[in-house]
Amino acid sequence: CSSLQNIDLPSCIKALNGTFSGCASLERLIVPEGVMFIGNGTFTGCKKLSKLVLPSSITMIGKMAFSGCKSLECIEYNGDKISWQKIKLPANETLPFVNFTKL
Repeated sequence: CSSLQNIDLPSCIKALNGTFSGCASLERLIVPEGVMFIGNGTFTGCKKLSKLVLPSSITMIGKMAFSGCKSLECIEYNGDKISWQKIKLPANETLPFVNFTKL
């Protein structure tokens, strides 16, 4: 997937587990509603990833999910701050800034 820049994911997906690791050219991704889990290292090495939209259905984000995502400054979350706080996040890891689409 070294040349993959954009992709539209089907709504039937429930988890992303290492799916885009090493996709250095991936620039943007809108994760569809219904995805509940982002596994360890899912976006590791996605150096050009600058836009990531996560659905309100997310319940867990694994370790080092965004490791090496040098261009990712903000995650857009299709939920509110209260819902985000219920997501199981990795301990002692810094995630990019999160922008909530619902207040």
